Amino acid sequence: MNCDPTCLGWTSIILVSTVFVDYSLPKASEKIKYLNYVIVASTIGFFAESLVTALGVREYSNASNALMSGIKVFGSVPIEAIYYIPVFMALVIAFKKYWEIDLERTKNRRKG
Repeated sequence: MNCDPTCLGWTSIILVSTVFVDYSLPKASEKIKYLNYVIVASTIGFFAESLVTALGVREYSNASNALMSGIKVFGSVPIEAIYYIPVFMALVIAFKKYWEIDLERTKNRRKG
């Protein structure tokens, strides 16, 4: 599998966010935890996006820029990130949590 630094960055953000929320809210319902996963991961992701685009580590393609409004926040992040980062995080975290449940179930079946 080919994973560039951007992939590792997003993976780390999701992992750190889920561990942080699980540790901080151990008795909360799964719905509350999920909402907090998305909020924490989106907040970290937004600031990380701001950092990597400002440093020139990551930039948007001409095709992507042509489709965006051109409004930037925090200097270099397209305003559309306020929408697409939480949506991306919500989808990936839901996928991660689903597979954790499925893999745990499979592990328990093999034990029993």
